[in-house]
Amino acid sequence: MQRIHFSVQDLTRITIAPGGDPVMETAFAADLLLRRGGGAIFARWRDLVGQSAAVRHLAHRPGLPGPARSFSRTTGLPPGARRSPGLGGETAAAFRDRAVAPYWRRVNAYLKADAAHRGRIFLGSGVEGLFGTLHTRAGWRPPVLELDNGLDEDIYPDGMDLTLMPSLFLHGRPVVRTGPGAQGTTLVLVYPVPLDTVTAATLWDGPTHQGKALGALMGRTRAGILHALTESCTTTQLGRRLGISVAAASQHTTVLRAAGLVTSSRNLNTVLHSLTPLGSTLLNDGKARGETLLERSGVS
Repeated sequence: MQRIHFSVQDLTRITIAPGGDPVMETAFAADLLLRRGGGAIFARWRDLVGQSAAVRHLAHRPGLPGPARSFSRTTGLPPGARRSPGLGGETAAAFRDRAVAPYWRRVNAYLKADAAHRGRIFLGSGVEGLFGTLHTRAGWRPPVLELDNGLDEDIYPDGMDLTLMPSLFLHGRPVVRTGPGAQGTTLVLVYPVPLDTVTAATLWDGPTHQGKALGALMGRTRAGILHALTESCTTTQLGRRLGISVAAASQHTTVLRAAGLVTSSRNLNTVLHSLTPLGSTLLNDGKARGETLLERSGVS
């Protein structure tokens, strides 16, 4: 178990990154592909990426950004990842362009939503709430954060900043790294975001703009949900805003999520919903398609 020992001063130097890091995500994606990891949630992505002979070739070439070389501190990584090759510009860029970049807009929108959710928890519940809901393999026993990642290590920040960073392709366990920061060396705790198969499908294949998923959006309640989610909220809060039951709010957000208009992140028994960039565009940009959809939904 890896243990991060915080002083009172250290606890005042915690920040949350606003989204993901494409370099780190490329490293984790390469490791995930090589291990065929991620289970059913990443099966579609593995199939899509694995169809490219170029990607299969790149994944085994020296120069691909392996997590061990991407991080100064390799704690929490599986043994296979530590043997991965180091960071190399051309190979890394080629792999990223084929395996990560096609999905990055949707992936980073999901990571941003999770980071925003963590920020609200931090503001409302402090360090106790932030660390207590971070991950199933993270345990907060003040003043120590324990990471169940197979390592036996004690880390003392000693005044260094600690940044929490969400990750999609890091699957299974949190990772601690060190890197340059605004005030010198900083600790970065990269944590896997929760992900279900429904949301994953919209990340890999994109939203369905036509057909049944889009047709299911036609209605005042779902259009009202899009308006309500200009400010992120939980399922319970959404139901209160619209005057509908929690069950109904959950059902409607499931349809909107399948269409790629809403993103949802779960922490224990709480689910936070936010508009995706596509949802915001549909609602606010005034493009012909968005205006037509809102008109058909009966919203003036």
